[in-house]
Amino acid sequence: ASLSSPLIGSGFDSYPADLVPPETVDDPLPAPHNSFIALLYRIGPLPFALSFILLIGLLTRSFVAAQREEDPKRQALVGALMAVVVYVAVYSAFNVAFETPYTGPLFWIAFGLLAAAVFSPTAEKTR
Repeated sequence: ASLSSPLIGSGFDSYPADLVPPETVDDPLPAPHNSFIALLYRIGPLPFALSFILLIGLLTRSFVAAQREEDPKRQALVGALMAVVVYVAVYSAFNVAFETPYTGPLFWIAFGLLAAAVFSPTAEKTR
């Protein structure tokens, strides 16, 4: 369904039966048990590709920034935020986590704080 609308995806309708594991058919809100597949289906392949590229780019830049950082507190901050983002991203490959009320805010807040830490003016001075 998202391939027929690559720019906007299919929206927040029910998932098709071929994306939902058979053991969860009795679930009132079945999900594919993978946040990346859920995002790909809901927002479409092109926005998903851009989002994935942004995620990988932020993690790459964060890793480099953590290696070059001279201040141990900022290095620990970037490392900890990067660990949270990577942990939830890996967890999201096995469960829908980006949109749930427990792990979703943890990921998106850590993602935003990591971007702010890496792209802040003080971080730019150290490069």
